[in-house]
Amino acid sequence: MAELVSFSTDVVVKAVSVVVNDPGTAENLGSRYFYPQQLDVLGADRSFGMSLEYASLPELFLADLTYDQAVSINCGELETSYHVNVPLSGVLTSSHAGRESVVAPGRATIYGPQGETVLSRWEAGCRQLCVKLGRSVVEQTLVTLIGRDGGDVLEFDPILDVRSGPGRSWVEFALFLNSQVRLGGSPMASPMVAVPMVEALARALLTSAGHKHRPQLELPVPTASSRAVRVAIDFLEERAADPITINDLATHCCVSVRTIQEAFARHVGIPPLQYLREIRLKRAHADLQASDPARITVATIAHRWGFAHLGRFAAAHTKEFGEPPSVTLRGGA
Repeated sequence: MAELVSFSTDVVVKAVSVVVNDPGTAENLGSRYFYPQQLDVLGADRSFGMSLEYASLPELFLADLTYDQAVSINCGELETSYHVNVPLSGVLTSSHAGRESVVAPGRATIYGPQGETVLSRWEAGCRQLCVKLGRSVVEQTLVTLIGRDGGDVLEFDPILDVRSGPGRSWVEFALFLNSQVRLGGSPMASPMVAVPMVEALARALLTSAGHKHRPQLELPVPTASSRAVRVAIDFLEERAADPITINDLATHCCVSVRTIQEAFARHVGIPPLQYLREIRLKRAHADLQASDPARITVATIAHRWGFAHLGRFAAAHTKEFGEPPSVTLRGGA
């Protein structure tokens, strides 16, 4: 087993790559990384094998997982998570809370925290992207989207179409996060990067998949006063060094996410998180000017202020300040 762990003030980024040939070991790993489970091998007598590539952030766990023999897995109730299985090849038959689903590439299946989850037949060679999102981040994101508590545990429609449109975009986003966590020195180790990314994945699921609150997300957006925008701007200025999310901003302003986004579009002309990026770009520029290039790098400063992609950071900095960040760090030399 190869394991890479990196630390920051608040975030542990973890990536695991493992191949095992024993069903008992596979069951133990599944119980460790996902949920307490019972794994049974179905059918053929040939050697068992499991290939797992696993990545985690707070409230988010992702895996690229394949069994080379058909298996069934009983996970019981998931309790603390919402989970999406996305076949990249092969077929999965499963049931959740008594509802059976059969999915293959182009269709994903969603399980909630309540109700027994049984993967009754994971076909041999079926490769899946498995996404486990913390219950708290999904349900709190729903609150900020609709402007109130959603009530009972959220029940998603069991099938999500991922061939095109929002469903496909959601899968591509999850695959992107999975690959980013595996990078050496991943910017995901920064809370400024990781926390908004996880929240954005939860929000994208809520706006892509079917559930009883989905129609509310398509209603006209309530308007907010210019005062709410001033409160929001003050909050962004004061908390720019923290891993602020759009949920945090909406909660602080006592409005829904959609309302604060509409208010910024009307009164400021840009989205609130773009406004926050502009604040952070100026703060990063100031840090570059004040730092010793022998002791700190452009990447360190960029990641400190939430810029995960160094190329885009350099382009934005050059456009705004007339020189690359590397030049600013060297004192304009």
